[in-house]
Amino acid sequence: MANALAGLVIALLLQQAAPAPPQPSAAIVAPVAGKLVDGAHANGMTYHIRAPATFDPKKPLPAIVILHGSNMNSRAYVDTIVSAWPEIAEDYLLIGLNGERRSPASRTDDPRYNYTYVNFGGRSKYPGTNKNESPRYVEEVLRDMKAALPITKIFVGGHSQGGFLTYMIFMNYPELVAGAFPISAGVIIQAEPVAFVDPEIRAAQRRIPIAVVHGMNDPTVAFSQGESSYESFEDDSFPMLRLFKDRMAGHMFALLPVDDAIRWLEAMTSESPAALASLAEKSIGEGKFRDALAAIARAREQDKDGKLKGKLADLSGRVERLVVPRAKTYLKAIQAARDGAWVDDFLEFRKHFEFADAAKEVVAAYKALRETHEKPAEELFWPARQDFMQKRKKEGREKLAEIVRKYYASSWYRVAKRWLEEDE
Repeated sequence: MANALAGLVIALLLQQAAPAPPQPSAAIVAPVAGKLVDGAHANGMTYHIRAPATFDPKKPLPAIVILHGSNMNSRAYVDTIVSAWPEIAEDYLLIGLNGERRSPASRTDDPRYNYTYVNFGGRSKYPGTNKNESPRYVEEVLRDMKAALPITKIFVGGHSQGGFLTYMIFMNYPELVAGAFPISAGVIIQAEPVAFVDPEIRAAQRRIPIAVVHGMNDPTVAFSQGESSYESFEDDSFPMLRLFKDRMAGHMFALLPVDDAIRWLEAMTSESPAALASLAEKSIGEGKFRDALAAIARAREQDKDGKLKGKLADLSGRVERLVVPRAKTYLKAIQAARDGAWVDDFLEFRKHFEFADAAKEVVAAYKALRETHEKPAEELFWPARQDFMQKRKKEGREKLAEIVRKYYASSWYRVAKRWLEEDE
């Protein structure tokens, strides 16, 4: 914690001394070993690049793209990573991208920015502007940086406002990033998994590991927003997914488990089948079965010569044997559909074992039941929300309770239950 606090102080001091933004240029500035350099893309978006002390332009390395919070500058975030997590800074090219809108709080010696994204439809099913907002600008910068810089892969992350934008970036442009870590943020409707219907982009999205990072004492963006965002991706079958939460942390970037999230993304995107097999074995031992199954699946893709076929089969078998008896129990409950007494336990089971072969039948049965529960639950949820907004709490609670009691397989179940518990 001491390192993180020191990093934040140093970052803020450096931010106050930031120079005026450079002029836009078609050329991406060249990284300098151990230094931070500033640049401006041809589209006007300014950026900061910090290379490791051992940087060699002839040796490609992974990059972290960090997006700032509201009325901030991404340079402060880059500097915080360098100070609070120096090992991360020496393993990655750090790139901070500033929003295209200058903040009213900005000064010549302290430039600050904001992103725009709430009207961006992108590749989702929703209409909206697809130009002149941050997602499109960031896409242009990332494409040009991938072409100009010695980058092997990009992990994109952002804090607060930048976290909301992070969801927009990796969901609309999954081909540009290898992993994502939205921090202290939530997912807006245009970036929710259900907003995308094209099979090709949905497949590309699911090849990306997502590390959702949130402090449980966040007074600015409630932890429930991060948790609900995580659940929306879990509900839509994203295989590589982890919620990194901290019971003590609030909204402050430097005190969140950002380094753990990045290292997890690194492990999940390994190109070494042996390393992935080791990760799977370690994850099984720790009870992190979703990670284990994802690592096994990726290891099989990477194991071109089949040297690890036997080991991977053994690891998979260890997980499958845990699934079989529980899957049978849940399948009977789902087929009976008498009540939702089994739902909470099943959702915990699904979180870990959805991608096990032995879970396919029970997961399919649950999805079929959800189809019958989804519409009536939605028809209750929005009027309930309106009731709460109009201070008709009793009527709103009754509607939410009906969702929990009758439509427990719907995607609205967990939200309704959480609202009821928080309102007690």
